[in-house]
Amino acid sequence: MSLLSVSLGDMSEETALNLKEAEAHLSAVEKEATERKQELLAAVAEHLPRHAQGLAKRTARSQPEVAKGLGVEGVQKLRSELEDKAQELADDVAGAASQIKWKKPSRYSPVAPNDVSTSLFDFMYGIRVSRLAKVFKDHGFSINDDNNRGSQSLVLPQSLFSGDDIKAEMQTLGTAMMAVTNAEQAIAAAKKADDLAEVDDLWGED
Repeated sequence: MSLLSVSLGDMSEETALNLKEAEAHLSAVEKEATERKQELLAAVAEHLPRHAQGLAKRTARSQPEVAKGLGVEGVQKLRSELEDKAQELADDVAGAASQIKWKKPSRYSPVAPNDVSTSLFDFMYGIRVSRLAKVFKDHGFSINDDNNRGSQSLVLPQSLFSGDDIKAEMQTLGTAMMAVTNAEQAIAAAKKADDLAEVDDLWGED
């Protein structure tokens, strides 16, 4: 075996090792990103019932005749039913790390707080928040669904979470997701180098 073939063999072993290390690093940062997503969603879930009750009070104040017609017992029943539905939604959110469509960052476009808010909005919008809206409607409140689509606009996702509540979690998640993107790019470079080294091994001497 020539010195050249030995040298090339050593090179392909080195690039293969580099690729393996890059893959292990990606696995680690992906796990970290998943944990950061779970932490953020847990924070959203923790505060969600409080925001739902805040929306309920604002709605009662904006539709006072309906609220007064319910009386004390009716209001208590409304709040109790809303609390149950809000907790159901909170549980959905807390376990949604793999269901939510998170924005994928690029080297020049990291994940911003608004990107996280958009992901949360998209997950909760529709049937999930409509369950809470139904509670209001069942108790006589207008949920602004008198349109051609029949969609309601009283209970919207942005009423059920606040960026201030999860500011720190948003920042750490953005950092973790960027680490995943960087690791994926590192794997692509390592894979290319390993492929070229293997081809050179197979080619041998000219």
